[in-house]
This record gives sequence, structure tokens and C-alpha cells, in this order.
Amino acid sequence: MSFRLRLILIFSLLGLVTHLLLALAALAFTAMRAQDTFVAEAEALSHVLAATLEHHLAETDHGDLLAIAEHAVSTAEIAAIRFEDAGGAPLLQVGTFPGPHGPSRHVAADAEFHDLQMDPDLGPVVRRNVGGRAGTLGSVVIAPDLARLRTDLAVNGVTLALMALAATAMLLVLGWLAATALVRRLGALDRGAARIADGDFRHRIAPSGRDEIARTAVTVNRMADALLREREALERQARTDSLSGLLNRAGMAREFRRMARRGCGISALHIDLDRFKLINDTRGHGAGDAVLQSVASRLRHVAPTDALVARIGGDEFAILMEEDGLGARSLALAEACIEAASRPIEFRGMKLAVGASVGIAHMDPGTRGPDPDRLLADADIALYQAKAAGRGRVALFDHAARQVLQKQADLEFELALGLEYGEFVPFLQPQVDALNGEVIGAEVLARWNSPARGLQTPGMFLQSLRNPELEDRITYMVRAAALDWMSKGEAGRPPAISINLSASELARVDCAGDLDWELAMRGLPARKVAIEVLEDVVLRENDTEVERTIAALRRAGHMLELDDFGTGNSGLANLVRLSVEQLKIDRSFVRGIDADRSRQAIVQAMIGIGRALGIRVLAEGVETEAERQMLISLGCSRMQGFLFARPMATEDFERWMAARSAAA
Repeated sequence: MSFRLRLILIFSLLGLVTHLLLALAALAFTAMRAQDTFVAEAEALSHVLAATLEHHLAETDHGDLLAIAEHAVSTAEIAAIRFEDAGGAPLLQVGTFPGPHGPSRHVAADAEFHDLQMDPDLGPVVRRNVGGRAGTLGSVVIAPDLARLRTDLAVNGVTLALMALAATAMLLVLGWLAATALVRRLGALDRGAARIADGDFRHRIAPSGRDEIARTAVTVNRMADALLREREALERQARTDSLSGLLNRAGMAREFRRMARRGCGISALHIDLDRFKLINDTRGHGAGDAVLQSVASRLRHVAPTDALVARIGGDEFAILMEEDGLGARSLALAEACIEAASRPIEFRGMKLAVGASVGIAHMDPGTRGPDPDRLLADADIALYQAKAAGRGRVALFDHAARQVLQKQADLEFELALGLEYGEFVPFLQPQVDALNGEVIGAEVLARWNSPARGLQTPGMFLQSLRNPELEDRITYMVRAAALDWMSKGEAGRPPAISINLSASELARVDCAGDLDWELAMRGLPARKVAIEVLEDVVLRENDTEVERTIAALRRAGHMLELDDFGTGNSGLANLVRLSVEQLKIDRSFVRGIDADRSRQAIVQAMIGIGRALGIRVLAEGVETEAERQMLISLGCSRMQGFLFARPMATEDFERWMAARSAAA
């Protein structure tokens, strides 16, 4: 049922009930007043007739009585008059008595009409005796006209009913008009509120009048104003970087689409700050924020007025500018950005210095389906090339680089699938004492058993990997499999295995604890697992977290081995400070050492350093007997290389160990 119909029904029902009650009350009042009139008139007339006609009853000529009676009956209230003698015999009668019918219950119950009697023959009458000196002469009997009374009451009832119906009809019309006007205004208010609720905060409801509905419309409009202001503030916030005041990635994408609709060419500069992480880590985030704000201000200053400047990442910025073709304008802007970012920044009395590298990509005019993410991705590829060439460089996007990165992305996807399907397995290469042939250990090497590529060495899939998390997961899977193998018994196992820990793993505060837990779960002692780290990692200055991890590993009983010794920036003080127990001479110094005096001198110096510091020395990559003999002559008997065995799967290593034991 509609709201309008409900209002009309409410108005109508209220009016109908009210008028029915009024009609009933009026009808009851009219009936009582009519009865009062008829009966009272009969009583009064009976008294008058009894008092004034006393002497007429003694006369034999009743002409005067007849005239008086006929005149009384002609009135509306009297139906009949009868004169009786003292014996009750009728002397004169005018009109017709109603007969034996009782009076109405209202009249019978009214004490004022106690003189109204019920005659068994005549019906309800008023009787008055007429007396004289000689006693009772007779009586006057008068009957009220009750039939006329009922007729009058019926007429009055119909009249009142018609009046109630007319008033109800009028109320229906007035209710319809009032409800229609009210529903129209409420409908306009509802439609306006619905549009605002659907997000059209600019829509306004026109208030009419000064009543509650108009005030509600004004309130809804005020609410829409507040929502509009809030939405605009949120949109600005969503498009703006709060720290620098520049556009963020979402805001830049929106402005890019506006530029692209003009059909012009667009050049994108992807700017990444150099050495920003060092400032953030050593000087605090306050200093980092100051650097970002200063660089943002400088980039906004050097950029053309029609260019868009945005901060799209932690220390990454982007500039979009209209340019028909990639040319001198974008290159000059890139150089200006590097120069602006490289100027010292004042912060609380300190001078902070960062640099910048820039990658540039271009979108030709009229390009179909312009995509800001694609353009920035191209600029990011160019930025990667700039950083690979050295800091503070500018590089232009090269489509060949995209193909290289696409291949790398495909490789990372395959590596992730390989982790899911357990395709990474440990291979072991034995380490031997070249003087007596004894196996003194084995290095754990990762292999990828790819269904599509075949068996892959780390150099084939880890060298170009840019995902440290993926690399750590591969390392963990290989290490876990090697530890499982070592925990299954002594037969066919080396005295100890060497596992590699990356720089990111060593920098974790829980690295040593996690490794201890892995060994404890398998029942392996720490002396059976040596830790290999690269020279540049372990000898890095001021890396306190790495130093803590290495100290914790030493306390747990692990032997620390320095891999690829001689290829990094070695420091003798660092060797002593970190208590390295074994140096592994890189294969680049071992290859062809038997015929190269310079290599012999370098390796002899390394061996001398190890002997002086009490550190064992192991030579990697020994492939010929001549190299073995030369290393022995220089004082190095611990060796690893193809001359003794190639890296092999765990089951092959067990067979290799069993064959050596049988031959011995």
C-alpha cells in the first residue's frame, strides 16, 4: 500500500469515526428531547383540561368539550383525548388511542414521566381525575402521539446520517488533497536523498515552505555539502603524496590519461635516489624525510611548467612531459635532475648527500591504448640499466633490455614453480687431503632439476636473479634436504658438510637460532655443518648484525669458512676479528698455477697469511695433477675440484664413498 493511500485512509477513518460518534450522540439527544416534548405536553394538557373543564363535565351539552378536545388533538404531540365519568364510562373521545403498546424504555426509565401510565386497552396515557365539591366527577385521558414521535426520530436519524456521509466525503477530498501535497514533497525529498546516497553529492533539494519537511531538505543539503567536501579531500589525498606534496602513482596515472587524450608524445623519467637507504638507516627517518622533501622541491623547480612530477615509491620519483620524440629535452631534464638531487641537503646542522640515477622511456604520439604503467615499466628498465652502469647515470629504454628482463621474469616464474614441486636438490663435491686422499668434508651445491631445462647449476639460474626472497627459499630447500641426508646415518657421509649463507640470511637477527633449531630437529651437532660466506659479506665494515650472527654461529660450534678468498677487499684485521677457521682460495688463482709464476706468488702469499694467522687454507677448482703437485709444493694440501670428483647427487656420493672405502 502506498504512503499516499495510507494517509488518505487514516484521514478518512478518523473523520468517519468522529462523525459517526457525533451522529449517534445527536440522534440520542434528539430522541430524548422529542420524547420529553411529547410526554410533557400530554401531562401539561391533562392538567389544564382537568382544571378548566371541571364545570363542563356536569353539563349535559358537551359541545364546548368537543371543541377543546378537537383543538388539542390537532397539535403534533397529542394523538387522542378521552373524557370519562366517575364510573369510567367514556363521555367523549377525539382521536385514536395507540392500543396496548408500552412506552419506550427511555421514557419508562425517566422519573420525570412517572405520570405516564399503561392502560391495558388504550396503551400509554396520561390520566388526570376531575373533582368537585361532591367528589370525583370523572377523568381526562390523553395519549401522546408516539407514532408521530417515531416518525420524527427516523427523519432526524436519516438527516444526521446524510450529514455524516457528506462530512466524511468532504474529509476524503481534503485528505486526498493534503496527502497528495505531502506525498509530493516527501517524494521529492526521497528522490533527492537517494541521488545523494548514490554519490551525486552535487545534487541539491529545493526546499519549499518553512515546515519540518523544508528544514529536513536543508539538513540533507548541508549533509551533501559536507560529503562533497570530504570526498574532494579524500580524492586529493588519494592522488597526492602526503610527505612531498607531489602527485602519487594514482594521481600521475590520472594526469597521464589526460595528457594522452591530447594525442601528444610523452616522455617518462624514472628517478631513483642513490645512497638514500644509507641516510635513512644511519641518520634516521627524519633525515630521510627531509631528503625526500628537498629533492621533491628541487625536481619541481627544474621540471618544465607543463610537466608532471610525482613520487611513485619510497625514494623513487617520476616526471612526465610532452615530447614528440625522445630527444635532447628529456636528456637535458634528466641531467638537471641528477645535478639537483646531488647538491648537499642541510638537516639539523648536518650536510646530507645523495645522488640520482635516471631511466627514460618514450611513448610516440597517437599510441593506441596508452598505459602509464607500461611507460613507467619501460623507464624502470632503463633505470636498471643506468644503475648497472654506475650511479649518477642516465639511460634510455632499449627494447632488447625488455626481452632480457622478460626472460628473467619467466625464469623467476619457473623457479617459483620449481620450489612448489621440490625440483631443487643438493649436490655434494668432496674436499680431500691431497697428501693421503682422505675425505675431509664436502661442499653442498644447489642444482635445479628442471623438467624443461634439464639439470641447472646455480650459475645458470641464480646469477641474474633479482629476487632475494626467491634465492633464500631455494637456499633453504637445498640446505634442508642436505641436512636430512646427513641425519640418516654415518655410512657414505663426509665428516662435515659446508653450506652457504647469503648476506640477507646473515643479516637476520634469528639466523643462528633458526639454524640451531634445524640441526636440533635432526639430531645433528654443529661441528658437522661448516658455514661458508663470501669474502665481501663477512669482511664488510660496520655491519653489526652480520657480526652478531657470525659470533652466534661460532659459539654454537660451527666452523666459519671464507669462500672465494682473494676476489674481494680483504682486511687482515677483519680475519682476526671474525676468527675465520678456513680460507678457500678462489679457482681463478688455481687455474694454470703450475705454469704461471704470478699465480704461484699470489697463492703462496695467501697460504702464508693463513699459516701466520693459524687459519687452514683450501684450494678450489683443482683440475689437473700438475696443479695438485704445485699446490702441495706451496704448502696447501686441502683441495677441492674435478681432479678428485665432480659435484654429485647424494646417492651418487654414497656410492663414491663406498667405492673409495672398498679400494682402500
